[in-house]
Amino acid sequence: APFFTHPSAVLLLRGAEERFTASGYDIVLYNIGRPEQVREQFRNVVDGRPDGVLVIAMPPPERELERLLAARVPIVVVDFRYPALSHTYIDNVAGGELATRHLIELGHRRIAFVGDPSVNPYGFDSSVDRCAGFRRAMARAGLEIPTAYIKEGPHARHVAHRLTAELLSLEDPPTAVVTASDTQALGVLDGANNLGVSVPHGLSVIGFDDIEAAAYVGLTTVRQPLALSGARGAELLLEAISAIQPLAAPIAEQLPLELIVRKSTAPPPK
Repeated sequence: APFFTHPSAVLLLRGAEERFTASGYDIVLYNIGRPEQVREQFRNVVDGRPDGVLVIAMPPPERELERLLAARVPIVVVDFRYPALSHTYIDNVAGGELATRHLIELGHRRIAFVGDPSVNPYGFDSSVDRCAGFRRAMARAGLEIPTAYIKEGPHARHVAHRLTAELLSLEDPPTAVVTASDTQALGVLDGANNLGVSVPHGLSVIGFDDIEAAAYVGLTTVRQPLALSGARGAELLLEAISAIQPLAAPIAEQLPLELIVRKSTAPPPK
């Protein structure tokens, strides 16, 4: 699991852990916090001779994947589209579009996006796909996106805070911000608050995930069923562990998205 202290990863792990514990399995957690740990941790997994492997939100390295498959170790990927293996996933492009369309329907025309770097060493693609959905919704509404309205940075609240300050200091600042995650949305709220910009009357903000903190701060967001995703991944892995014969074909299970409207979005200022 990459960055398992991130709120979204915690929810995924919680869902998986409940299923594994109920079935009498112990969990060995391999956290990946730096790019150079990816191959190292997957090698540790191979050497540990596990009953099964649950990979969270990233593609497994090919060489280590081949070793696991050669050793007949069942593998399931959670929260990442990976057709070669059984996996759970969401449509991140549709999610980005859903978030953006909500703001457009409220009357916003100047909408920015805050997300992760489009090129990253882990193979993550959720932020890139959510940005693609943002671009698609804007194009369908005939709205332009100034280059300065797309902000990328490492996935952290304080980084989103800094990027928000840059957006709000523009000569023609946005009236709304779509973010690739609730963690980043919280940073946007911090940045707006620090500059005395009222949310939602001066700036609308929408997140993605619906982590526990989102409800406390009244954040409008796109909810993905994180705990369910982890639970379903665990169930697929348990089924594969107990199966006499390997599956004829991998199972791909798409989970639903839902727009949760709270207090952080409103029509743009007059």
